[in-house]
Amino acid sequence: MATKKSTTKKTTKSAKPSTKRTSAARASRAKSTTRTRTKTTVRKPAKMQSFRVAKQQEPFMSTKPTVQTLYWLVIGVVVVAFSLWILKLQDDISKIYDSIDRANIENSIVEPIDGIHEY
Repeated sequence: MATKKSTTKKTTKSAKPSTKRTSAARASRAKSTTRTRTKTTVRKPAKMQSFRVAKQQEPFMSTKPTVQTLYWLVIGVVVVAFSLWILKLQDDISKIYDSIDRANIENSIVEPIDGIHEY
């Protein structure tokens, strides 16, 4: 598809931006005759420090007790106690169900009536 070029007239005179200042701008320029300077500080580079020698770490399978050993011991005791408590609750619930079943069986036994025989 062909597009049509738009024709515009070029002017030979270049328009200068207006340099007229308002009286308020002239007044503010006249008032501020002193310059304010800001002091810039030059940053000094950080001092170079050598690397420190790290403490030798204990071997992974050491038998020396630490604070973490105490933490894990407490967590282990809590877990075992919690599991024993749940086991006791399950046993109690099982006993309750057994007693309910026994009561239902005792009430549901049909005793034959004397004199009536079923063939």
